[in-house]
Amino acid sequence: MVLGSIARVLFLTALIAANAAPAFSKTITIGILDTIDPWFYVQTFGPTMEHLRKVIPQYEIKSVELSFEKLQKAIKAGELDFFIAPSGFFAYVAESAGARHIATRHPQGAKDPSKSVGSVFVVRANDSRFNNLSDLVKVSVAATDSNSFDGWIIALGELLLQNLDPKKMFSGITYTGYGIPDVASMVLNKQVDVGILKTCDLEQFERDGTIAKGALRVLNPKNDSSISCRVSTDLYPDVVFASLPKREFPAVSYSRRQEAR
Repeated sequence: MVLGSIARVLFLTALIAANAAPAFSKTITIGILDTIDPWFYVQTFGPTMEHLRKVIPQYEIKSVELSFEKLQKAIKAGELDFFIAPSGFFAYVAESAGARHIATRHPQGAKDPSKSVGSVFVVRANDSRFNNLSDLVKVSVAATDSNSFDGWIIALGELLLQNLDPKKMFSGITYTGYGIPDVASMVLNKQVDVGILKTCDLEQFERDGTIAKGALRVLNPKNDSSISCRVSTDLYPDVVFASLPKREFPAVSYSRRQEAR
C-alpha cells in the first residue's frame, strides 16, 4: 500500500521545475495530518521520503505532523509547500487554500482509488441486540480520533444519510488515538458496545491473528464490488498528496490507469 511510482514521478517533476528557478528555496516542507493511521508512515510515507531524499539530495525535505486545526493554520500562513491528508480534508481546504491534487494513495483491495476508503461499524458477533444501525440507541462507541476521516467522520455521515442522529445514539464516546486497548479490543472486551474501524482494518486484524476470525460482526454491510473488504458506508478517495501555491509548479496530467498503487 504505497504511493507508487506515479506519485514519485509527479512530485519529482514539480521539484525539477522548482530547481530551474534560483528564487526558490532549497527546503521542501510537507505537512501531514496527524489522524492518518500509523501504518501509513511505515508503508507509504517513510519509503517515499527515503526515495525522494536519495534522488534529490540538493533539497532539504522537512516533514511536520500537525493536528487538524494546526494544519489549516500552517496552510493559511503559507508555511508549507505540500501536505498529505485524507481526501475529506483536501476537499475542505482545497478551494480556499488553492491546493492542487498531485496523487491519491491506492490501497490494496480497492479497484478504484476514488472509491477506496470508508468506515465499518462492528459489534461482538454474539451480541443479538444490534442488527441495524437504527438499533444503536444509547450505546457506547469507540473510534480512533474525532477528526479521523475514515475512522469516524464517514461513519457519522452514513448515520445522517439514514436520518439517524448521532447525538441521540451514543451515550459515550471513547477515542483511542491508535493506543492500547484499540477499538476492536474494546468491543471484544465489552468496554464499549460498538466500534468504528476504517475499511480493511478488520480483515487485517483477522489475518494477523489480532482477533479471531468472525469474532466481530459488521453492521449495515454494503455490497460494493469496488473494494474487497467489508464496508458499512459509501466509499471515498484515500489519502491525498497536494501542493500549495507557495511555489508555482506546472500542472501534470495523468490518466486513470496511472493512479498510484
